[in-house]
Amino acid sequence: MERICFLGNGVRIILGGATGLRDVHAHFTPPTTARERRARWQAMRAERFLAPQPRHWRMAGTLDYMDRAGVAMRLLSTIPETLDALRESNDYVAAHPARFGLLAALPTDDPRAALAEITRCADELHMDGFAVTCLADQDPNGTGKCSAQIRRDSSSG
Repeated sequence: MERICFLGNGVRIILGGATGLRDVHAHFTPPTTARERRARWQAMRAERFLAPQPRHWRMAGTLDYMDRAGVAMRLLSTIPETLDALRESNDYVAAHPARFGLLAALPTDDPRAALAEITRCADELHMDGFAVTCLADQDPNGTGKCSAQIRRDSSSG
């Protein structure tokens, strides 16, 4: 018997069946050093994100948990800070297609780079979808205006 989750707007996701559960929202980080994890953790704590310890995502540990929990597949996403890190993270997940689906990250602050990454991920990595995110501008008025705005060329109609 399959379990179905309705997400609204007619979207449905099959969560389970004879082959196991599907986790449609999970995060990861490509391999990092202890020093990189500690620096990232300290930066997060400076911004009042009170994680008790540096996050260390490991492929083997994640697969072990998935096996114990009956999870057959996970869709992974992340929010890298640079275009090079974004491409590296997309490549990392795509190299493990048996258990992980790729919600490819896009550089939403650069429309041309985003289009190039869409094409690359579709043609080369065979992604399952895209994780489209944006960061709120850090303006003193706190407007929450999205910094990743794509302006339409007025001549294009």
